[in-house]
Amino acid sequence: MTLSSTNTPPRSLWITLEAEEVIELKRIRMDRDGSGAAAFFRDVLAPRVRAAARQRGVALDLLTEEADDERIPG
Repeated sequence: MTLSSTNTPPRSLWITLEAEEVIELKRIRMDRDGSGAAAFFRDVLAPRVRAAARQRGVALDLLTEEADDERIPG
């Protein structure tokens, strides 16, 4: 079976977290630390998702770095 080639970007992205970051996420969850979760998202996850999206050609029109709330759709 041969799949036809398309020029559509991937619909998902994978990012890698270091062991310390996984531990921090677990701490945030256990402590129900909302401000810690927001900071982790803003400082760690959002930049990596943006970088992965750029690298894979995923449209960034909704992922502007100037966004007021730092939300990434999807």
